[in-house]
Amino acid sequence: MSLASRFHALHDVAAPLRLLNAWDAGSARVLEAAGAVALGTTSAGVSWSHGLRDGESLAVDVVLRAVESIASAVSVPVTADLESGYGDPGGTVTRAVAAGAVGFNLEDGTPGGALRPLDEHLELLGAAVAAAATSGAFVNARTDAMWLRLPDARAISCERAAAYAAAGAHGVFVPGASAPDDLRALVAAVAGTDTTINVLMVPGLPSVAELSALGVARVSSGSRPILTAYSAIDAAARELLATGSYPAPAPGALGYPDVNGLMTG
Repeated sequence: MSLASRFHALHDVAAPLRLLNAWDAGSARVLEAAGAVALGTTSAGVSWSHGLRDGESLAVDVVLRAVESIASAVSVPVTADLESGYGDPGGTVTRAVAAGAVGFNLEDGTPGGALRPLDEHLELLGAAVAAAATSGAFVNARTDAMWLRLPDARAISCERAAAYAAAGAHGVFVPGASAPDDLRALVAAVAGTDTTINVLMVPGLPSVAELSALGVARVSSGSRPILTAYSAIDAAARELLATGSYPAPAPGALGYPDVNGLMTG
Protein backbone atom coordinates (compact mmCIF):
# COMPACT_ATOMS: atom_id res chain seq x y z
CA MET A 1 0.00 0.00 0.00
CA SER A 2 1.36 3.44 -0.89
CA LEU A 3 1.94 6.08 1.77
CA ALA A 4 -0.94 8.11 0.29
CA SER A 5 -3.30 5.13 0.50
CA ARG A 6 -2.16 4.42 4.05
CA PHE A 7 -2.85 8.01 5.01
CA HIS A 8 -6.35 7.96 3.53
CA ALA A 9 -7.13 4.72 5.37
CA LEU A 10 -6.12 6.23 8.71
CA HIS A 11 -9.14 8.56 8.55
CA ASP A 12 -11.51 6.17 10.25
CA VAL A 13 -14.33 7.44 12.45
CA ALA A 14 -14.16 4.20 14.43
CA ALA A 15 -10.56 5.03 15.41
CA PRO A 16 -9.84 8.72 14.74
CA LEU A 17 -6.32 9.55 13.57
CA ARG A 18 -4.25 11.25 16.27
CA LEU A 19 -2.04 13.42 14.09
CA LEU A 20 1.10 14.85 15.65
CA ASN A 21 2.75 17.86 14.01
CA ALA A 22 6.49 18.24 13.50
CA TRP A 23 8.51 21.32 12.59
CA ASP A 24 11.83 19.79 11.51
CA ALA A 25 13.44 16.43 10.82
CA GLY A 26 14.56 15.94 14.42
CA SER A 27 11.12 16.56 15.93
CA ALA A 28 9.64 14.26 13.27
CA ARG A 29 11.95 11.42 14.33
CA VAL A 30 11.11 11.90 17.99
CA LEU A 31 7.36 11.83 17.24
CA GLU A 32 7.66 8.78 15.00
CA ALA A 33 9.65 6.96 17.70
CA ALA A 34 6.92 7.83 20.21
CA GLY A 35 4.49 5.83 18.06
CA ALA A 36 2.98 8.32 15.59
CA VAL A 37 1.49 6.49 12.60
CA ALA A 38 1.42 9.70 10.52
CA LEU A 39 2.75 13.21 10.90
CA GLY A 40 1.73 16.67 9.83
CA THR A 41 3.88 19.73 9.49
CA THR A 42 2.90 22.83 11.45
CA SER A 43 3.11 26.18 9.71
CA ALA A 44 3.52 27.89 13.08
CA GLY A 45 6.32 25.56 14.12
CA VAL A 46 8.19 25.78 10.83
CA SER A 47 7.88 29.59 10.88
CA TRP A 48 8.93 29.92 14.53
CA SER A 49 11.91 27.62 14.01
CA HIS A 50 13.11 30.19 11.45
CA GLY A 51 12.45 33.10 13.81
CA LEU A 52 9.39 34.35 11.91
CA ARG A 53 5.70 34.72 12.70
CA ASP A 54 3.09 32.25 11.50
CA GLY A 55 0.99 33.33 8.53
CA GLU A 56 2.94 32.85 5.27
CA SER A 57 5.92 34.80 6.61
CA LEU A 58 8.29 32.18 5.19
CA ALA A 59 9.12 31.94 1.51
CA VAL A 60 7.44 28.94 -0.07
CA ASP A 61 10.85 27.48 -1.01
CA VAL A 62 11.82 27.39 2.67
CA VAL A 63 8.51 25.78 3.63
CA LEU A 64 8.91 23.08 1.01
CA ARG A 65 12.48 22.36 2.09
CA ALA A 66 11.12 21.77 5.59
CA VAL A 67 8.45 19.43 4.18
CA GLU A 68 11.10 17.48 2.27
CA SER A 69 13.36 17.29 5.31
CA ILE A 70 10.55 15.96 7.50
CA ALA A 71 9.21 13.49 4.92
CA SER A 72 12.72 12.18 4.23
CA ALA A 73 13.43 11.61 7.91
CA VAL A 74 10.53 9.25 8.67
CA SER A 75 8.79 6.19 7.24
CA VAL A 76 5.23 7.26 8.09
CA PRO A 77 2.94 9.36 5.87
CA VAL A 78 3.44 13.12 6.11
CA THR A 79 0.84 15.79 5.36
CA ALA A 80 1.93 19.38 4.77
CA ASP A 81 0.43 22.56 6.16
CA LEU A 82 0.41 24.78 3.06
CA GLU A 83 -1.48 27.66 4.70
CA SER A 84 -3.35 29.52 1.93
CA GLY A 85 -1.23 28.12 -0.88
CA TYR A 86 1.42 30.86 -1.05
CA GLY A 87 -0.26 32.56 -4.00
CA ASP A 88 -0.29 29.43 -6.20
CA PRO A 89 -2.15 26.53 -4.56
CA GLY A 90 -1.90 24.19 -7.55
CA GLY A 91 1.81 24.76 -8.00
CA THR A 92 2.51 24.58 -4.28
CA VAL A 93 0.63 21.28 -3.97
CA THR A 94 2.56 19.83 -6.90
CA ARG A 95 5.84 20.83 -5.30
CA ALA A 96 4.79 19.55 -1.85
CA VAL A 97 3.95 16.14 -3.32
CA ALA A 98 7.32 16.09 -5.09
CA ALA A 99 8.89 16.87 -1.70
CA GLY A 100 7.30 13.75 -0.21
CA ALA A 101 3.96 14.94 1.22
CA VAL A 102 0.96 12.64 0.76
CA GLY A 103 -1.58 15.17 1.99
CA PHE A 104 -1.95 18.85 2.64
CA ASN A 105 -4.04 21.51 4.35
CA LEU A 106 -5.33 24.52 2.43
CA GLU A 107 -7.04 27.18 4.52
CA ASP A 108 -9.64 29.83 3.69
CA GLY A 109 -8.39 32.26 6.32
CA THR A 110 -6.05 34.94 5.03
CA PRO A 111 -2.78 36.09 6.62
CA GLY A 112 -4.62 39.32 7.46
CA GLY A 113 -7.09 37.49 9.70
CA ALA A 114 -10.16 37.50 7.45
CA LEU A 115 -12.12 34.77 5.71
CA ARG A 116 -11.63 34.57 1.96
CA PRO A 117 -14.89 34.85 -0.03
CA LEU A 118 -16.31 31.40 -0.72
CA ASP A 119 -16.35 31.64 -4.52
CA GLU A 120 -12.78 32.88 -4.56
CA HIS A 121 -11.59 30.13 -2.25
CA LEU A 122 -13.38 27.44 -4.26
CA GLU A 123 -11.27 28.45 -7.26
CA LEU A 124 -8.10 28.03 -5.21
CA LEU A 125 -9.31 24.74 -3.76
CA GLY A 126 -10.21 23.48 -7.24
CA ALA A 127 -6.66 24.12 -8.42
CA ALA A 128 -5.29 22.26 -5.39
CA VAL A 129 -7.66 19.30 -5.86
CA ALA A 130 -6.65 19.02 -9.53
CA ALA A 131 -2.97 19.14 -8.63
CA ALA A 132 -3.44 16.39 -6.05
CA ALA A 133 -5.44 14.06 -8.28
CA THR A 134 -2.60 12.12 -9.91
CA SER A 135 -0.73 11.42 -6.67
CA GLY A 136 -3.79 10.64 -4.59
CA ALA A 137 -2.72 13.14 -1.94
CA PHE A 138 -5.25 13.76 0.84
CA VAL A 139 -6.91 17.17 0.41
CA ASN A 140 -7.76 18.67 3.81
CA ALA A 141 -9.73 21.86 3.22
CA ARG A 142 -9.51 24.06 6.28
CA THR A 143 -12.20 26.58 7.17
CA ASP A 144 -11.41 29.25 9.75
CA ALA A 145 -14.79 30.72 10.69
CA MET A 146 -14.69 29.17 14.16
CA TRP A 147 -10.99 29.85 14.62
CA LEU A 148 -11.64 33.53 13.87
CA ARG A 149 -14.76 33.47 16.11
CA LEU A 150 -16.90 35.03 13.42
CA PRO A 151 -20.59 35.70 14.02
CA ASP A 152 -22.65 32.71 12.81
CA ALA A 153 -19.44 30.67 12.73
CA ARG A 154 -21.29 27.35 12.88
CA ALA A 155 -23.52 28.17 9.92
CA ILE A 156 -20.60 29.49 7.89
CA SER A 157 -18.48 26.46 8.73
CA CYS A 158 -21.24 24.04 7.76
CA GLU A 159 -21.88 25.85 4.48
CA ARG A 160 -18.20 25.75 3.64
CA ALA A 161 -17.77 22.15 4.74
CA ALA A 162 -20.52 21.10 2.32
CA ALA A 163 -19.04 23.24 -0.46
CA TYR A 164 -15.52 21.89 0.06
CA ALA A 165 -16.78 18.31 0.11
CA ALA A 166 -18.58 18.93 -3.17
CA ALA A 167 -15.37 20.42 -4.60
CA GLY A 168 -13.48 17.20 -3.95
CA ALA A 169 -11.88 17.66 -0.53
CA HIS A 170 -11.23 14.40 1.29
CA GLY A 171 -11.39 16.12 4.67
CA VAL A 172 -12.64 19.40 6.10
CA PHE A 173 -10.48 20.74 8.91
CA VAL A 174 -12.30 23.03 11.35
CA PRO A 175 -9.90 24.43 13.97
CA GLY A 176 -11.72 25.94 16.90
CA ALA A 177 -14.63 23.50 16.71
CA SER A 178 -15.02 21.70 20.03
CA ALA A 179 -18.62 21.90 21.24
CA PRO A 180 -20.46 18.60 20.59
CA ASP A 181 -23.39 20.39 18.91
CA ASP A 182 -21.00 22.14 16.52
CA LEU A 183 -19.24 18.88 15.71
CA ARG A 184 -22.54 17.09 15.08
CA ALA A 185 -23.62 19.88 12.73
CA LEU A 186 -20.34 19.72 10.81
CA VAL A 187 -20.55 15.95 10.44
CA ALA A 188 -24.14 16.33 9.20
CA ALA A 189 -23.00 18.95 6.66
CA VAL A 190 -20.85 16.37 4.85
CA ALA A 191 -23.17 13.40 5.38
CA GLY A 192 -23.57 11.28 2.28
CA THR A 193 -20.07 12.09 1.03
CA ASP A 194 -16.70 10.44 1.55
CA THR A 195 -15.40 13.61 3.22
CA THR A 196 -14.37 13.47 6.87
CA ILE A 197 -14.47 16.15 9.55
CA ASN A 198 -11.11 16.84 11.19
CA VAL A 199 -10.43 19.04 14.21
CA LEU A 200 -7.62 20.69 16.14
CA MET A 201 -6.66 19.77 19.68
CA VAL A 202 -7.85 22.75 21.74
CA PRO A 203 -8.79 23.15 25.42
CA GLY A 204 -12.23 21.68 26.04
CA LEU A 205 -12.15 19.33 23.06
CA PRO A 206 -13.94 16.04 23.78
CA SER A 207 -11.84 12.91 24.21
CA VAL A 208 -10.88 10.88 21.16
CA ALA A 209 -13.49 8.27 22.10
CA GLU A 210 -16.14 10.99 22.26
CA LEU A 211 -14.96 12.46 18.96
CA SER A 212 -15.35 9.02 17.41
CA ALA A 213 -18.93 8.80 18.65
CA LEU A 214 -19.61 12.26 17.21
CA GLY A 215 -18.31 11.20 13.79
CA VAL A 216 -14.94 12.97 13.72
CA ALA A 217 -12.13 11.14 11.89
CA ARG A 218 -8.97 13.06 12.84
CA VAL A 219 -7.60 15.26 15.60
CA SER A 220 -4.40 17.24 15.04
CA SER A 221 -2.03 18.51 17.68
CA GLY A 222 -1.12 21.58 15.59
CA SER A 223 1.40 23.81 17.33
CA ARG A 224 1.01 22.08 20.71
CA PRO A 225 4.21 19.96 20.42
CA ILE A 226 6.45 22.90 19.59
CA LEU A 227 4.77 25.01 22.28
CA THR A 228 5.50 22.21 24.76
CA ALA A 229 9.15 22.20 23.68
CA TYR A 230 9.52 25.98 23.75
CA SER A 231 7.78 26.21 27.12
CA ALA A 232 10.22 23.69 28.62
CA ILE A 233 13.17 25.62 27.17
CA ASP A 234 11.80 28.89 28.53
CA ALA A 235 11.23 27.48 32.04
CA ALA A 236 14.66 25.86 32.18
CA ALA A 237 16.41 29.00 30.94
CA ARG A 238 14.63 31.20 33.49
CA GLU A 239 15.57 28.83 36.33
CA LEU A 240 19.21 28.77 35.28
CA LEU A 241 19.40 32.55 34.94
CA ALA A 242 17.61 33.14 38.24
CA THR A 243 19.18 30.45 40.44
CA GLY A 244 22.26 29.20 38.63
CA SER A 245 20.91 25.65 38.48
CA TYR A 246 19.33 23.75 35.63
CA PRO A 247 16.16 21.76 36.39
CA ALA A 248 16.58 18.02 36.82
CA PRO A 249 15.11 15.87 34.04
CA ALA A 250 11.50 14.88 34.60
CA PRO A 251 10.79 11.16 35.07
CA GLY A 252 10.84 9.49 31.68
CA ALA A 253 12.56 12.43 29.98
CA LEU A 254 14.65 11.63 26.92
CA GLY A 255 18.39 11.71 27.48
CA TYR A 256 21.28 12.42 25.14
CA PRO A 257 21.72 8.75 24.10
CA ASP A 258 17.97 8.43 23.43
CA VAL A 259 17.75 11.39 21.08
CA ASN A 260 21.15 10.82 19.49
CA GLY A 261 20.11 7.25 18.75
CA LEU A 262 17.14 8.47 16.71
CA MET A 263 19.35 10.43 14.36
CA THR A 264 21.57 9.27 11.51
CA GLY A 265 25.09 10.04 10.36
